[in-house]
Amino acid sequence: MERIAVKSSNIAAIGFDPATETMEVEFIPHKDRPAAVHQYAGVPYDEYRKFLNAPSVGIHFHEHIKARYPSHRVDSDPPKKEKPRHGEEESKEASRKRIS
Repeated sequence: MERIAVKSSNIAAIGFDPATETMEVEFIPHKDRPAAVHQYAGVPYDEYRKFLNAPSVGIHFHEHIKARYPSHRVDSDPPKKEKPRHGEEESKEASRKRIS
């Protein structure tokens, strides 16, 4: 889902899917918590527009979104594949040759 950047000390961006009335909120990482993306279900388009245009996105979130709509955390990016350590590929190849 495409998200629009907002000015807030806690929220980085907001996205919305009108077909499913699903809103995504991307939170900014802080020292006590990592960055996170949460989806909120059943959010009317009008509520999304009010949230996006609120004078204080954070206050609007706490007063009108957080406790009102069911939510769950989602990963914003697919898991990253770790690069093999130096020499690891060679040892796997050697292992395959021994098994064959």
